[in-house]
Amino acid sequence: MKLQQRGVKLMCKAPVWLLIFALVAFAPKHGSMNSLKGEALPLPFLDFETNSIRFTHLQTQTHIAEQLHLAQQGNGRLNVLHIGDSHIQADLFTGEVRRVLAQHLGDSTPSRGFVFPYGIVGTNNSADIATSSKGLWVSTRILDGEPVTNTGVAGISASTQDEEACITIRLKRSKSFNRVTILFDDNVESFYPIVDKGQCQWGEKGLVQFSVSDTSNCFTLRLLRLNRTQKSFTLFGFIVENENTTLTYNAAGLNGADVKAVLRNLKLAQQVKQLKPDIVVLSLGTNDTYNSAFNREAFKGNLHQLISEVRKGSPRAAIILTTPNDHLVSGQLLNPNVPIARNTIIATANELDCGIWDFYTIMGGEGSINQWATNGLSAKDKLHLSPKGYRLQGELFAEALAKLSTNINL
Repeated sequence: MKLQQRGVKLMCKAPVWLLIFALVAFAPKHGSMNSLKGEALPLPFLDFETNSIRFTHLQTQTHIAEQLHLAQQGNGRLNVLHIGDSHIQADLFTGEVRRVLAQHLGDSTPSRGFVFPYGIVGTNNSADIATSSKGLWVSTRILDGEPVTNTGVAGISASTQDEEACITIRLKRSKSFNRVTILFDDNVESFYPIVDKGQCQWGEKGLVQFSVSDTSNCFTLRLLRLNRTQKSFTLFGFIVENENTTLTYNAAGLNGADVKAVLRNLKLAQQVKQLKPDIVVLSLGTNDTYNSAFNREAFKGNLHQLISEVRKGSPRAAIILTTPNDHLVSGQLLNPNVPIARNTIIATANELDCGIWDFYTIMGGEGSINQWATNGLSAKDKLHLSPKGYRLQGELFAEALAKLSTNINL
């Protein structure tokens, strides 16, 4: 599934930015003796040679390679959990990873996995989701400052005291799903959640799973009051799946989240366990570095603690850390904390046997956000990427994941 190999097929139906990308992918690496001059390439600032995921220990990389290989051969399933900030909440980056990695695995209907109805509590939905609701829903977020026990893996929850309240979610691009799992705060005062027209399959503390028609692209959450003690309900999110698919790619992000904020979720390990990931990707650091009080040692300590929490929840899952993109502060000055965070993330990955995907270097390093902006790949704030930029980022990360299964002799 190398981008270079897929270039010809892309030419037939890809948008202009991807055609440019395909041309660059065919070109030799800039800086080599046989390459074109850097300024002659459409996107010469991209460092394709470094687009890989590196592990300190070959054993961990081999384990992921085996899982990818089995999934590609139709002999296994792959479950990825991607935790992050606004770059992940929008699901533009992760949505493209899901699409391209599914193609690599031969899966025509990958499962969307974790979803949260951000729109009903006043923030932006993921790009592929539409939501509507009835009743008053109030959010709790890890950004509120105190340790919390009532947010989900994305660092946000939605609560109501109205037993008539409901939530409808429609997946815009999903062909179908046949299983919906509700994740919620299961306590003695909680209403009982159901999926309208769904059949309950099983449940345990904090989750209940329903089967639905496999032609569905939407579902509705409703609440039942079974006794007088039940007074409220707090939703942590849903897992939306097709039981016949190979890939489930869960995206759990929250605008403004940094590593310290994610650690405020005291149930994080438990919630990671519920999702049963084979791979956990942590894409954090942008908001840490944007803070003028950024401290390298504190950032490193928080990263160590976060990785420990993830491993409590899923000891066998491989963990991949990604470095934040180059960006400007207030749209004007390069953020000097980004390369410091980048080096800290890499050092932490090496120390704790995590994989590292160095997007900061791949995108071109210091100052490259200006070149991304010139090519329509950055948002106006030069902090976030544009939709095209996120899709390019997703293509790159998906290829790096896929290469793990081709760089190891199984």
